[in-house]
Amino acid sequence: VLAEPAYRIDLRPLTAPAARPYLDTLGAATRATVRRSLRLYEALGPVRLEAAGSVSEALHFLERLRHWHQRHWRARGLPGAFANPRFDAFHQRLVARGFDTGAVRLVRLRAGDHDVGLLYAFVHHGQMLAYQSGLRMDLVERNHHPGLVLHALVVQQAVDSGLQGYDLMAGEARYKRQLASIRYPMLTWSLHRPGPALWLEEGWRAAKRRVWGPPEPGAGPLEPEP
Repeated sequence: VLAEPAYRIDLRPLTAPAARPYLDTLGAATRATVRRSLRLYEALGPVRLEAAGSVSEALHFLERLRHWHQRHWRARGLPGAFANPRFDAFHQRLVARGFDTGAVRLVRLRAGDHDVGLLYAFVHHGQMLAYQSGLRMDLVERNHHPGLVLHALVVQQAVDSGLQGYDLMAGEARYKRQLASIRYPMLTWSLHRPGPALWLEEGWRAAKRRVWGPPEPGAGPLEPEP
C-alpha cells in the first residue's frame, strides 16, 4: 500500500447564494497570477472553455491532450504518460464507453484559435476528479501558468454545474497547494505476481525510502495563502 498526499477543493461553500466566485477565494498571489495570465491569453483572442459534447469530440480532445502532454514531457527527457501504447488505447476505450454516462469529461481551454490546455477528468458521486492534462507551454513568451489557469476556470465551471468537490488527486505540486482547500492521504494498492520484477520494484522503493524518507501525506484543511 502506498500513501501519498492528495489535494481537493470543497465546492459546497461556493454554491451558497452569496458566495464569491472561486477565483476570489484564492490567495492574493494566486489570484494575481491567474489574472495576469488571462490577460496574456486574451491578447491572442477570446478566452473560453469548451466542454466536449460528443464521444467523437471527446476522443479528439483526448488526442490533443495527449499531443501537448507528450510534447511537454519529452522536452524534459521523460517518456510521458501516453508513451505506452496500451495505456493510450485503454483510455481511448474508457472515454468512448464512459462519456455518454457522464462519468468522463474532457475540457479544452482556448485563446482565440490556440490551445492553452486540456483536462481529462472523471465525475463520480458529485465529485470531479482531475486525472490528466495536456498544456501548451510555449504559447506566449512570458511565464503564463496554463495549468493554474485551466484548473481555476474548470473549478468554477464545476461549481456552476452543481458539483460538490473537485479533486486534484495525488502528488505534490505547487499549483495543487495554491488551489486546494483540503489535504488528505490517498492510498494506492498494487497487486503483483511474485517474480524478479516485483523484487526489483520492492528494492527500488526501499532505497527511495532510505534516501528521501517515508511520505507524509497528512490530512485536513490547508492553511490559506495570504
